[in-house]
Amino acid sequence: MLAKKKSVFAVCAITAFIAIGSRAQDATVNVGIPSARQDGLLRFEQESFFDKYIAKRLHLGVSYTHSSADKTSAGDGDYFLGNLNKLTEKDTDGFGIVIQYDVCDYFGIMVANDTHLELAAWNHGHDSSDGALILDGITFMCIGQYPFLFEEQRLSLSPYIGLGMTSISTDWSYAAWWHNGWSSPEDYDTYANGSKEFRNNKSRWMVPDNPSPAFTFAIGLSTKYREHFELNVFYRVVDVDDIDTEFRYRSKNGRVQRTGSFPAKFSSFGASIAYIF
Repeated sequence: MLAKKKSVFAVCAITAFIAIGSRAQDATVNVGIPSARQDGLLRFEQESFFDKYIAKRLHLGVSYTHSSADKTSAGDGDYFLGNLNKLTEKDTDGFGIVIQYDVCDYFGIMVANDTHLELAAWNHGHDSSDGALILDGITFMCIGQYPFLFEEQRLSLSPYIGLGMTSISTDWSYAAWWHNGWSSPEDYDTYANGSKEFRNNKSRWMVPDNPSPAFTFAIGLSTKYREHFELNVFYRVVDVDDIDTEFRYRSKNGRVQRTGSFPAKFSSFGASIAYIF
């Protein structure tokens, strides 16, 4: 997450530099509009690539999301995998970069890598977690929007809906006592003393699969000020399939001992700020 946050701050600096440079260029007039009459001839200036395809279309910014799992309990007598029957939200904050391109005033395409959710897994009848399932995602979305212009305030408000897909990658963050073969956190603290000389180094582990791209729906409101500065607030629902997961044990030569699945559907509230070129 630290490296991700550094990349977010870096893109802010790069965006500001590019924005200042692009606005410093002399503006050109549209094709077909006469610029001046010299020597009795009417002259035209050709519209630049930037003015035609980039200006007022490309958004580049940073985004934040706060995610919440849709299901966290397996129910009475049911289990996700082995004796794991409960999930709790451990880390729900995602930071990333967002890019949007407006094909026209009413339709755009957006990509953002701001999804992050970490769910701690708990054993039935125990007060300690084995580790946590980690979900990171990149969202691709088509956006339909309708702008309301307030010219005197140099402001526009654009409610929108979005439909798309989120590509999810998974990982597992291990509790040290469980990963290294101890029966409880207390035994690990007492006998291992927190050192790296574990009784059976990395003896148990989880292997979660990456699910298929998840259907994603969003609603939001975009506020643009002076044509180039945007604040966006949104709500997304990401319909992720259950995460198939294998449990493996080193003493069994790493073979699969148990299989199960964890629910992963979630929703996110978020906000982004962007510069519109």
